[in-house]
Amino acid sequence: EEDSIIAEIPFLNQTERLEMKGKINGLPIRLSVDTTATESSISGVETMFILKNEYISKADIRDNNTAVMIKRLEIGESVVLNDLTLQHRATQEQSVILCMGDLERLGHIRIDDKKRMLVIYK
Repeated sequence: EEDSIIAEIPFLNQTERLEMKGKINGLPIRLSVDTTATESSISGVETMFILKNEYISKADIRDNNTAVMIKRLEIGESVVLNDLTLQHRATQEQSVILCMGDLERLGHIRIDDKKRMLVIYK
């Protein structure tokens, strides 16, 4: 039986960086996929912004300020990851970096370099 495609999410640019649109608890954001990362993470600047603008609460910042709990992370237009823990990285440049392990909670993942998109299979 052939796997069926759940979603195809386009990347935003033609660079090496695999960025796509997303939302954290409703806030539009840019997400990056890092195929070598072992943990998903969020920048210090982004953490302060979403806290200040009440997209998360202080209770969502855990483990002695090293982790941020995200109730709803939307990827592209139609894919949702619930209850995601992002490691807080004070010096990180990209807003949010997603590791393959967290993406694989959605299904099988393939990066299509020719079409410049993330493909999720059942």
